[in-house]
Amino acid sequence: MRLTKTLLISAVLLMSATGMHTPRSGFVTALEHFWNGWAAGKQNIMLIVCGSATSWISDKLLNNKGGLFDRTTDEIKLRPFTLGECEEYYQANNIVMSKFDQIHINLLCLLM
Repeated sequence: MRLTKTLLISAVLLMSATGMHTPRSGFVTALEHFWNGWAAGKQNIMLIVCGSATSWISDKLLNNKGGLFDRTTDEIKLRPFTLGECEEYYQANNIVMSKFDQIHINLLCLLM
């Protein structure tokens, strides 16, 4: 009989991390303490940061010179959906909207 070891992965997902950060919030410092004080010692945890403010993510997290320095192991760079992909999504999810509204929403999302 062969025994296999299964490793369960836990993820900390931060969506719109920029919204949690204000000049006096201490968000980045708190994240550094959490990661270095507890999470870094675990083999089965990953931090996933998502957001449209990629310059903030780069400046504050990826290029961090403090407690998060050199912690990045991988990056997934996603490109925006094309209008055709958005239309396909809307149709698959029974979302009814005019072409004008689809374009308007997509442009707003790109500007955010």
